Amino acid sequence: MLGSPKASSRAIQRLGRAGHRLHDTIKGRFIVMDRDDLVECSVIQKEIIEHKINRVQFPKNCLDVLSQQIFGMSIYKVWNIDEILSWIRKLLLSKFN
Repeated sequence: MLGSPKASSRAIQRLGRAGHRLHDTIKGRFIVMDRDDLVECSVIQKEIIEHKINRVQFPKNCLDVLSQQIFGMSIYKVWNIDEILSWIRKLLLSKFN
């Protein structure tokens, strides 16, 4: 990893993606760019060894994602506003039921 991943959970995720094999032992190296990176990477490595993994926060009500989806739909074709609203409601109901 070039530079600090900023969190132990992020480092493990990147290492896991690099492995590409189920049940293999993954290996990785931190390549630090400056003294600040060295300190951060050292702390992150210590957290990983001690199994102190940062909790992952899932944001709620991500309206930016919804707005990107609506924008993409509007590029594809001209929609009636009621059609889009109906589509969003169906999507939300299928996700939470």
